[in-house]
Amino acid sequence: MKKNIFKFVDNYYFILNPVLIFLTTLTSALLKYQPSIEFIKEHPIRYDILSYFIGNYPLFIIFVMLILFVTIIDNINRKTIKKLEKENENNIYIIEKITENIRGLFDGFLYKFAIKKANFTEKERVSLYIYDDNENKFILFGRYAINHKYTKSNRPFYIGNSGCISKSLEKKWHFDNQFPSNTDDWLTYNQNNYNILKKEAKKMKMKSRLYAALRIDKDNQPLAIILVESEDKTKYTEKQIHKILLDQENYLVEIISALENYIPKPSNANPIEKEL
Repeated sequence: MKKNIFKFVDNYYFILNPVLIFLTTLTSALLKYQPSIEFIKEHPIRYDILSYFIGNYPLFIIFVMLILFVTIIDNINRKTIKKLEKENENNIYIIEKITENIRGLFDGFLYKFAIKKANFTEKERVSLYIYDDNENKFILFGRYAINHKYTKSNRPFYIGNSGCISKSLEKKWHFDNQFPSNTDDWLTYNQNNYNILKKEAKKMKMKSRLYAALRIDKDNQPLAIILVESEDKTKYTEKQIHKILLDQENYLVEIISALENYIPKPSNANPIEKEL
């Protein structure tokens, strides 16, 4: 009952406040008002209505008490809202810090993977994409490359209908090292095989010629995709890189499942343009 009253006042205060002020002012003005004899004779109906308010101290007190009651509740509501806003800001700050630490955890994992497991040179890159099945989108949540320019991305979100990511999403495993060396042929190959327009492919900082992508599943549901790229098409055989990535699957399932609630999902963001 108490919560309902507070909620009602909060929802309708913008109406209650001016109406109660008007009624309080009106009854106050009519407490000692005495209409003229002429008004009583000429407007008997109006006088009958008005006479109810003239000298009606109980009614005036009721309106005063109501406006006082509503004002007190509104002040309490405002204090509660401010408190909740502050708590929300603190929670957002805490979540942001947790997210930063999780990113650091994944970045550390990818660094160790690249150096100790995959024998990276300056021609390789590894990326981790968290999947949101509600939006069929991915969030880039970790990336490592010895060549620092390959770690940057202007596309934090990726749609799961193009690129080697979509191939992995469909089949769990995707490997391709048949990309042409010639740039024009490379652009055509991307467009014909991966639904990536040439104008979009030209923007890619890394012109990879080997892709190996493994879908990370839990209970037959996709959680993420880990992707290894190389500018050297002979860097890995399919069997070799497949085994290297499979060895990481159990750890990634465990860590992503445990921390999933703190990983921002694309469904929480604004709609974005189609990405690679």
